[in-house]
Amino acid sequence: MDCLDCGNCRKGEAVYYCPARNDFVIVDGVTKIKERRSIPEEYDDYTERKKKYRRERGSLRGTG
Repeated sequence: MDCLDCGNCRKGEAVYYCPARNDFVIVDGVTKIKERRSIPEEYDDYTERKKKYRRERGSLRGTG
């Protein structure tokens, strides 16, 4: 298995395709894990206002 000098392994990606191996390679230690963020309290206020608006708007639809 000789290197074909494609340059995929030099890009610094976590996963790349190696044509010499004819396989995908996963590099250890490069993977970044994102943490979940909690929902901000402003979002709760926004959803409550949105629900209230929908209720008010829905009650007006029947009168027409």
